[in-house]
Amino acid sequence: MTRAGLAGPVRLGLTLGAGSLVLGADPLAVSAGAAEAELDLSRQVARLLHAELSVGDDAHPTRLTASGTFRFGDEPATVSLDLGFDQADLAALPRLWPQELAPHARAWVVENVTAGVVKGGEFQLSLLLPKEGEPRLTAAAGGMNGEGLRVSWLETLPPITDGAARLVLLDPDTMEIDATGGRVAAGGGTVTLNTGSVVKITGLAAPDQDLHLDLALSGSLGAGLAVLAAARLHLLDHARGLLRPGVGGDFDGKLHLDLPLKKEIHDEDITLAAEVTLSRARLPRLVLGRDVSEGNLHLSITQSTLSGDGTALWAAMPVRLGVDADFTKGGDGQEVMHVAGELQGSAQALAAFGIDPAGRLSGTFPLDFTYTEHRDGRAEVSLLADFTQVVLSPAPLAWEKPAGIPARLSADLLVAQDRLQAIRALDLEGGGAFCQGTYSTAGGVPRLDLATCRLGPSDLHGEIDFPARPNDPYRIELSGAFLDLSARAAKGNRPGGEGGGVAAGGSEAAASAAAGESEAAAAGEAGGRGAPVAVHARFDQVAIARAAHDTLALRLAFLDISAQDDGSRRWSGAVSGFAASRAPFRVSVRREGSGRSVVAEASDAGALARALGLLSTMEGGRLSLHGKFEDAGRGHPLAGTLEIDDFRLIRAPLTLKLLQAMTLYGMVGQMEHEGIRFDHLVVPFSYASSNLHLVSARMWNSALGFTASGEIEVERKTMHLTGTIIPAYYFNSLLGKIPVIGRLFSPEKGGGVVAANYTAEGPLDDPKVSVNPLSALTPGITRDIFNLFQ
Repeated sequence: MTRAGLAGPVRLGLTLGAGSLVLGADPLAVSAGAAEAELDLSRQVARLLHAELSVGDDAHPTRLTASGTFRFGDEPATVSLDLGFDQADLAALPRLWPQELAPHARAWVVENVTAGVVKGGEFQLSLLLPKEGEPRLTAAAGGMNGEGLRVSWLETLPPITDGAARLVLLDPDTMEIDATGGRVAAGGGTVTLNTGSVVKITGLAAPDQDLHLDLALSGSLGAGLAVLAAARLHLLDHARGLLRPGVGGDFDGKLHLDLPLKKEIHDEDITLAAEVTLSRARLPRLVLGRDVSEGNLHLSITQSTLSGDGTALWAAMPVRLGVDADFTKGGDGQEVMHVAGELQGSAQALAAFGIDPAGRLSGTFPLDFTYTEHRDGRAEVSLLADFTQVVLSPAPLAWEKPAGIPARLSADLLVAQDRLQAIRALDLEGGGAFCQGTYSTAGGVPRLDLATCRLGPSDLHGEIDFPARPNDPYRIELSGAFLDLSARAAKGNRPGGEGGGVAAGGSEAAASAAAGESEAAAAGEAGGRGAPVAVHARFDQVAIARAAHDTLALRLAFLDISAQDDGSRRWSGAVSGFAASRAPFRVSVRREGSGRSVVAEASDAGALARALGLLSTMEGGRLSLHGKFEDAGRGHPLAGTLEIDDFRLIRAPLTLKLLQAMTLYGMVGQMEHEGIRFDHLVVPFSYASSNLHLVSARMWNSALGFTASGEIEVERKTMHLTGTIIPAYYFNSLLGKIPVIGRLFSPEKGGGVVAANYTAEGPLDDPKVSVNPLSALTPGITRDIFNLFQ
């Protein structure tokens, strides 16, 4: 039949029964099919009006539909098709996707999209069919929806599960998959695939295709970091410290990946980048073994670089930082990471590093820092702290930098494998301080070398060796021209007599010593031990207390200290030196069983007492003390006997008041001018919990005698004393020595025929004194003895 013989279009119908259809790799079962077509030779057009096939298994068949137009009058001929399907299990995808259509893209999709259902497929295609050569796709559009998808998007990476996406054919060369949901399980947590995640395959019309992946992920920080750390991505190869157990917080990031869709993909074929935000991040032991918490950080990561900034708490200190890293190959000295920032330091934060200021530093301070790490693991750290608002009070030194006075601390550190190796420069300057030092671990012994340190009037230098092994001691060597240990007493303190003779700092030093004993006792009772310590110090001059008008007149001419502690805080050793008069003194403490014996000697008790800020009313005197610390007792109580021979008292307030009360005005005048010389002072005592308790203390010369008992509360600077005044002491003591009848007059040690009871209570420098004259007629009165001159 010729084209002219057809008056109009010819309509054709086709019905199919069961059979098979080959589109992809394997035959596809066909249960039924129908088609209706129209041929118009006059217009050189053939139309597929409608075609439908039911394929797949009977339980879940897929209905394929098609329509289109074939125009064959011109060269080249053209074909336009509308294709569709209702739903299909992705397990059947290899049989539905023709192998010749974008073969590399087909291979990637078939291999990696392994589960799920696609629905509502609608596609429009336009082709050119030249008489010679291959057909050419000129237009393509359409799409389909997927749900329940499982996508293995790159080898070794955890798959996307429960995915939901819209596949869109943008043009003959580009296919895009827009994800609307999905999950990735990794690192013990889950991240969610968010809207905005796109997989794009380009080059569909070319022999080879490329994959472009942009994923928007959010979820737990541990899971997000685990995705970035996956072996094939290598994004965290140089930041493995982020992956320690205990990571917590929130992750929000965008991951970009480009790779060719070929059979074998090598690491160098892959281009990766990530933009990540970490919120409320908790990163255990991230820097120098300390945790980062409450982190809010933004990171930009590629296979060779990392940069970012943000805020966090590090070792409980607020930190603001920026980081830049370069992971490209280089030599050992290559800088691979640079971190700069500022943190807000405090005494509490320093304690977290094992540096307990114990009241010597208070306030907060900004600290600028830089950290530069090299490929071989070495790193330099520079620190600069502004101490303007910090109070520095390095007890026992009598120097303080108040808040508001400019000062700064700087340090240049060398670190290797996260361990401090050296401090090349350690400087403190400002507010009356100038110190320079270094730190080194050369020779296996960590050592702090203090080249010079001036803190107010104190001028010293020395070194500290830190323990190289467990149970090794700290070894401290210090020396210098002057050391100021005088306390900073409140205004109004002044030298006085036995009680009032405590200069500014003397009683405070005693209180501090008592507090130290109490702390040591508490540690001992709790079973705790510190590190062993060995100390040796030598100073040309040492100020222990301040005299009136804040002058440094009370000082030792020389001091040498050798002391040891095995960690139990039971110090032993020796202290020797010279008082201002060049009079020698020595104190030794030795271990004896569960306690420690104390022996002290001084050739000039008055000079030593003035230098120590204990008394300003005594001159001369040979001193000896024997005692023992009972270290098993709470507070390490000390008991012993103090003896002083051949000394003079001048303007001693308590003695003056007692002489006035006894109307011994001649002695009062003598006390106020040249003083009264005494032959002996014997003070049995015990000391615990800042209380000095005296039993049967006595002081006498040929004309006068005193006895005393009671307590001095050192911290409160008050006394509670009772005792006896014995005028004509020599005469009374002679009566007591008469055989037989002497015991009638003096049956008790310290008693006398002519005597008066007294009490003294109140402040040490101005006690209230009362005398009972009736006791002057009572022989042999029992009295408690207290050291009136402490």
